[in-house]
Amino acid sequence: MKAFLSGLAWVLFLALAVVFLLFYNFAYLPRVNRIARQQNEIAMWTGQVQQLSDSLKALEASWDTAFNANLTFDELFGGGHNLQLTPSAEASLRSYVPTLQGLAGSVEVIGHTGSGPVPAKLKDKYPSNWEYGAACAGAVARALISWGVLPSRVRVVGSADTRPAGDVSTPGGIDGRLVEILVRNR
Repeated sequence: MKAFLSGLAWVLFLALAVVFLLFYNFAYLPRVNRIARQQNEIAMWTGQVQQLSDSLKALEASWDTAFNANLTFDELFGGGHNLQLTPSAEASLRSYVPTLQGLAGSVEVIGHTGSGPVPAKLKDKYPSNWEYGAACAGAVARALISWGVLPSRVRVVGSADTRPAGDVSTPGGIDGRLVEILVRNR
């Protein structure tokens, strides 16, 4: 009887060893391999994200603004109901010309119109805020070019309300109606 129990114990031990080996090979090892692959993939993607972040920081550093001026439609056009520059706006813009000529980057003139409607007097000529913003920026760009800024350096953009500039809640910048002049470092 003792030999039978000893043999039964060995059979149970061997059965447990086979179950353990089956579990280890078919359940545990695949999970460990999958976890190791996922960790390698996470490390790879983390490296890619870090590399892209570094590239973006380098790009942003290279696009620093060398010059930036914001003028509201009130300052430029006496409210924006016509696109004729006021004498004070001409004086302000003329004062920027030597600085703009001394900088190497392109001169961007961006018309921000905010979310308000185009003035009724100008609605027929400029049916959308895009066109209205571009026309206001164009009027400023024409003045800068006439005072000596090279036309090949000037870029006119109408951004409407898609890229708000500055604090649009200020009394002069109601609805974000302003023209932004900037020169970026390259």
